[in-house]
Amino acid sequence: DGRACERNQSTTVRMTQHGYEQLIVERGQLNHSWEESIATSYTIDDLDFDEIHLAVQQGIAAGRVPADAENETIEGILKSWNLIEGGRINNAAVVLFAKDVLPRYPQCHLKLGRFRGTDMLGDFIDNKEFIGNAFRMLKEANKFISGHLPIASFFEQDRFERIDRPTLPVLAVREALVNAICHRDYSNRSSSLTLGIFDDHMEIWNNGKLPVNLKIADLKKKHKSEPRNKLIAKVFYDRKYFDGWGTGIIKIFDLCRTNDIPEPEYEQYSGGIEIRFKFRESIGFARQSEVEFSEYQL
Repeated sequence: DGRACERNQSTTVRMTQHGYEQLIVERGQLNHSWEESIATSYTIDDLDFDEIHLAVQQGIAAGRVPADAENETIEGILKSWNLIEGGRINNAAVVLFAKDVLPRYPQCHLKLGRFRGTDMLGDFIDNKEFIGNAFRMLKEANKFISGHLPIASFFEQDRFERIDRPTLPVLAVREALVNAICHRDYSNRSSSLTLGIFDDHMEIWNNGKLPVNLKIADLKKKHKSEPRNKLIAKVFYDRKYFDGWGTGIIKIFDLCRTNDIPEPEYEQYSGGIEIRFKFRESIGFARQSEVEFSEYQL
């Protein structure tokens, strides 16, 4: 009937339109990606200028943005990041800097949950949802983690002052969150980025499979960086949220080993990929510390 089909175990089923489009994208048969498409009904005035200027300032401080960019107009800054063409901004600009993403970008959605127990069958201790641009999602995720992950405090024999150590390495969590935000499949308007904290682990899931030439087992090895959203990833790179050399996941494993945390586990399911951080010990009865998993660190 002119419809694409796919094999699902022993049966043949009709492929969804989104699944078919993804195959075309993966095979490089489209001239442009979703993030490069023009954002209809959005203009420069719909963007958060303060966030754009902050991104430039951080990029200059990191040595990844020219110093004279601070004197550029907003349009000039966006042009340098390929976020505007002919006065019209693209989808990447909206995802990165929009003041309000609704109603056209419901996929800029973050679901946050703290569950009692070790799976989603337990009661909610806290349950939040947030819709906003990529950098606001990162801030909201950080705030939620800060409120629910306790800090382990201890004294070393030769030191008088107390040492506070987060349940998980801050930089490893930041790397995982940035990866999830940058590598999401934003073309799926019904998708959400999810973060769940349980008594024995924390998991982050984003929709969008690994590149066809990369397998789960390859993540612990040296591999090339293949961002799904190159324009979005470039701005995160310029703000020094990651290095852009395909070493981020390896860094996550190294940070966990250095901090005596079990190595994280990756799994692909439901059209997306999940990273699961296991805690040294259960936090089910842990008293929440007043020491924050600070936004500056994350």
